[in-house]
Amino acid sequence: MTDLNTYFQKHGLCAENILYIHRKDRKTVIQRTDGEEFALFIPVHSILSALPESEFFEHQQGNCRMPQPHCRY
Repeated sequence: MTDLNTYFQKHGLCAENILYIHRKDRKTVIQRTDGEEFALFIPVHSILSALPESEFFEHQQGNCRMPQPHCRY
């Protein structure tokens, strides 16, 4: 978990700027509101455990989506 939090900080990932989390080609892809994507070999549930799950909806079959993009950058 600590490594995942460090990765999030290093790449500027937080619940406020994540638009989608989905599976693609055996990887979990995090897409930010600015369009940049990050592919990880980590299960979706592990990523969600590091983020406030209440911020996401449509959590099914390894896909998650934010209710509305609200980027502060």
